[in-house]
Amino acid sequence: MNSSAQFNSRNAAWIVFVCALIVRLGVAFWLPQEVVWPDGGRYEKVALSLLHGEGFGDIVQNRLSVPTQPLLIAGVYSVFGEKNYLALRIVSAVIGAASVLLGFLLARRLFGPVAAVCAG
Repeated sequence: MNSSAQFNSRNAAWIVFVCALIVRLGVAFWLPQEVVWPDGGRYEKVALSLLHGEGFGDIVQNRLSVPTQPLLIAGVYSVFGEKNYLALRIVSAVIGAASVLLGFLLARRLFGPVAAVCAG
């Protein structure tokens, strides 16, 4: 791959990441500063339990959740303060945009640039 094609390919990856991030950040700023979905309240309850040193709680509290989301919420709350929904949504937006970028890069490597744009 020559340098011009490599440069354009690198630009395309950044464009995909920035576009994905802008959409996600727009939603993050648009949503109200409260828990919006029912499962969010469940995840937040477990995260606050973790922050207060009470662990994940009992199996009845956690039967419908996975440990990764409460861990992420607890981590964000420990850095930015409890119930900081905007910070949590911004972190989630960056993670989501990074996953779009990874999908773009993987598709480009495996299937070429057209598939990469479709995947991104």
